Amino acid sequence: MAYSLLLGIKFSEWLNQPMAATCMMRWGGQVLPKEAIFPEMLGEFHLEAMQPAQAVPYFQQALRINPEATDLHKKLGQAYAENHEPENAVLSLEHALSLLQMDNGSVANPFPRHTDVGLLNQLAQTYLDHNAFIRALYYFKEAARCEPYNPVFHSQMAFVLYKMQDLEGAVHEYKTAIRMGDDPIWTSTVAQTLGTLYLQSKAPATETIQMFQTASQLNPHNSEALALLGEQYLKLGDLDAALATYWQYLQQSPQSADGYCYIGYILWQMDRNDEAIDAYLAALSYDPNHAVSYNNLGVIYLDEECNPGKALGMFETALNLQQDYTLACFNQGRALEQLSRKQEAAKRYSEALLLNETKLDLDPEEIHDRLSQLFTV
Repeated sequence: MAYSLLLGIKFSEWLNQPMAATCMMRWGGQVLPKEAIFPEMLGEFHLEAMQPAQAVPYFQQALRINPEATDLHKKLGQAYAENHEPENAVLSLEHALSLLQMDNGSVANPFPRHTDVGLLNQLAQTYLDHNAFIRALYYFKEAARCEPYNPVFHSQMAFVLYKMQDLEGAVHEYKTAIRMGDDPIWTSTVAQTLGTLYLQSKAPATETIQMFQTASQLNPHNSEALALLGEQYLKLGDLDAALATYWQYLQQSPQSADGYCYIGYILWQMDRNDEAIDAYLAALSYDPNHAVSYNNLGVIYLDEECNPGKALGMFETALNLQQDYTLACFNQGRALEQLSRKQEAAKRYSEALLLNETKLDLDPEEIHDRLSQLFTV
């Protein structure tokens, strides 16, 4: 009877009739109460339907029939984990692992090479989700020992070490993952992550640039890595490399207002002001609310084209879009000063001082100097 029921269930699933299939599963559990397969299938059905709370009792029922079934403990652990019950998930997964160790392991080598590596990874991930970093690291290490050339485990260990503030260890594991990676898209993401870690740890700029270069070479469509690479070139003052990188970035993200804004800034730094204006206008065509582009356009009109009236309109628009924009407020004061509207300029400089206290965008002395010189005879 069990075989006939299973055939009927599979046929109903093939016909995409889940209700008929689950009815047969329930009936099978009633007429064949000593068969664990039917509650197990019901548990799997609810897991696939993203209903882990409903899956738990079915896996528990199946385990009462077959308590030594490793796969059932794993599935129960998965259901607990997806139902946000990490303590119960860990208990079920640890029990599954202990059953495997009884069958295959030894005191000297509790995790032989044919251990269920997926289970070790699942257990490590569950501990990680529960912020139990030491236990997570232990099981990721065991998984890596069973599959020493699996780059994913080294990447996961790197993340755990980063969370434990072991930056040196994290860098080592990320480098190992990149060296072993055979999927260029995945490896590009890992290289970008390591580059970002270098940024946070204030590593030498050459190492950071090299990692973002690696990320963009592995995956030329990784626009985020290109943007980060361009930013690093800009910080180093390599304007030609920065400009080339942002043009490459725009090939991947042709409607990026940020990308055109960066290009505008670089062109301005290179005294190519007409091209810079075109780049900022392109940014605004894709994002009319891009406050930085309005401010930077105003700077060109004010300082390069000596047109404070036109510049003032740009700064006013930037401030309307972003009320806490310190630079735009300060620049508005400069434009008003050039227009001989000193009282209004003083008000804007004072407002810039207050804004600057919250977010230090300018040297306060520069603002104070502007204020003190404003009414100097």
